Amino acid sequence: MESAKNDSNIIQLRLPGMRTHRSAPASANCCSVHVGQQVVYMGSISGGPRFGSSGVVTEALQRKAVVDMGESGIWNIPYHFLTLPQAA
Repeated sequence: MESAKNDSNIIQLRLPGMRTHRSAPASANCCSVHVGQQVVYMGSISGGPRFGSSGVVTEALQRKAVVDMGESGIWNIPYHFLTLPQAA
């Protein structure tokens, strides 16, 4: 067992067989999202699009993006529910 210290002064014990910590993807914002860009929905709202579904930005506004989610329809989604897809 060994301890790891990261930049934020939080100590996490590393136990044998445990995977290393991966930070959550950063949410999108008005500066990182552009029209035509693909985004992934990470929200969990009843009646909304499914978690993890992807779509294309049709309009980037100051606090939300208008996203075409294909068969799920077109949604106005706040940026804190969107992430950019990870490179494969």
